[in-house]
Amino acid sequence: MVGTHDTDHPIESDRATADWLAERGGDVRFVALTAANVAGNGHMLMQESNSDAVLTLVTEWLGPNVRLRR
Repeated sequence: MVGTHDTDHPIESDRATADWLAERGGDVRFVALTAANVAGNGHMLMQESNSDAVLTLVTEWLGPNVRLRR
């Protein structure tokens, strides 16, 4: 997950990292927040004013992808 305003982690660079991990067998889902209509985020996604939108994306992914063990 990458925002639009993080100069140290440009979308293209982080996408390449996700691709690299996937090529090596990682289960990767890359999310550019702009593609999810969430704009303006830097590196600290959960500390920004639209963190509720970021949290929604995370929880929507968790439901079908993470199985809790009890």
